[in-house]
Order: sequence, then structure tokens, then C-alpha cells
Amino acid sequence: RNQAAAGDFDGARNTAEQILQLQPGTPAAEGLRVEIAMQQKQFAAAKADIDRMLRANPKRLDALRMLGDLQMLTNAPGAARETFQRFREAGGAPV
Repeated sequence: RNQAAAGDFDGARNTAEQILQLQPGTPAAEGLRVEIAMQQKQFAAAKADIDRMLRANPKRLDALRMLGDLQMLTNAPGAARETFQRFREAGGAPV
């Protein structure tokens, strides 16, 4: 995350990929990869990663939050409202 915060998105993505190769499904690395994709407006890649995360665990809070954020970024406020409702029902704090 430090690399991403410094604007080194390629370095951060490479680090996330290396972690995921060694330990598939590592939540922090998966989340970082999604956040970078959204920052770079690679919305299809972000959505594919989020969908994969939610298939593995439909109540995964970080994935639900990121899905809602992505839906807001892609001008889908109705879908985002439903996603944030799922987030709250799964135990997340109100958004």
C-alpha cells in the first residue's frame, strides 16, 4: 500500500501479484489489486477481481464495500445502494 500511496501503482500491483502467487487468496493483496485497478479506471479488471472474491465468500465485507465503491464510480447509484445494504446486512458499518 505504501507504493500505491506514493503513486507507484505498477510497483504496488507487482507486489500484490507476487504475494498472490505465493499465497493465493491473501485478502490484503486482493484488495490492493482492486483498489489500484479502480484508481487507474480499469473498472472491468476491478469488477472481475471483486466478483471472484464474492464467489469465494458472498459476505466478504471488503469486497462488498469495494463493489459499492466501484458501482458509484461507474454511475450505478441504485446498484451501489443495494450493495451497501448487503454490506450492512453482512455486518459492515453503515456507509
